[in-house]
Amino acid sequence: KLVRAVRCSPIGHNNSYVGMLIIEKKEVLKELTRVCMDNWGLMARLINLPIANLLFIKVLGKLTYPLFSELARHYEQQKQYYEEGGDPILFDSSVVLLITPEDEKMGRTEAALAAMHLMLCAETLGLGTCLSGILMEMQGKVKKVLKRHGFDTDGINISCAVIIGHPDLKRYGVPYRKKRPVVRM
Repeated sequence: KLVRAVRCSPIGHNNSYVGMLIIEKKEVLKELTRVCMDNWGLMARLINLPIANLLFIKVLGKLTYPLFSELARHYEQQKQYYEEGGDPILFDSSVVLLITPEDEKMGRTEAALAAMHLMLCAETLGLGTCLSGILMEMQGKVKKVLKRHGFDTDGINISCAVIIGHPDLKRYGVPYRKKRPVVRM
């Protein structure tokens, strides 16, 4: 049903550029978590240093930087959880990567629409989802892991990454969202 939801998502010019890579193999998921934890550790050491924080603000943006700066403060706690066998990155779940050709401009937009359809469908099936920014931002390292496990990553772009699993908690209603600006003319 989730694959069908992606296949039925809106596309431009009736020509879809979005493919799916569904990762269920535990060894691949564990390696992705390890690589992400290593990167999180590096970021945690650097992000709040006076000189480095200017670079992170430039790369992440003024609004996103404070979120990552705060996440860095929790790294040691999450590292301990990870070392005890927990998975603070993928939450012991499967992952769907929505992939597009590297040079295709509409691919990212179509992948975002496909991710939205996948996530809405998953909700109706009682599954939990999380859009994983860390897998998208660490694309180069994620591709190296995938290549080591036999997936040809040449010429593709990881446009969206969705973590899918069975949630521990059931949420009713929509989570709090900040008000977004609306302008009418």
